[in-house]
Amino acid sequence: MKKMVVGLIAVALIIGLSSIVIFSASEKWEGKSADNKWKVTYKPDGTPHDTWAGTLNWKGKGEAVLQNIQLIINGESALGYDEDENMNQKIKEKWTFGNFSAKPNEDDKIYVALRWEEGDQTFTENIVLTP
Repeated sequence: MKKMVVGLIAVALIIGLSSIVIFSASEKWEGKSADNKWKVTYKPDGTPHDTWAGTLNWKGKGEAVLQNIQLIINGESALGYDEDENMNQKIKEKWTFGNFSAKPNEDDKIYVALRWEEGDQTFTENIVLTP
């Protein structure tokens, strides 16, 4: 009888922990550029204040110079950068942007607008994020 109770408790714990892991893993929004040179992840930053942050990953060769980034949520910019501002931020692998206290709703429309230089060329792209 004791073995059966212990077994049931173990199964319940495994199911409970698995549910937490699955729920936590689904709490992120991601997107990739058309050429797969950029990947954007927007997720909780792990603090107890329900703060969200974005990570921009450069998958291209060498280095890119990020000129501007805009996180657009439902048509409104959530970052403090002006569209015509030049940041000149060198990115070799990844860069974290913003801390936001609002968790997105599943029906929100979120994208990241990028402008960057690679070599002597300037590129722009909107990367749509999905949950």
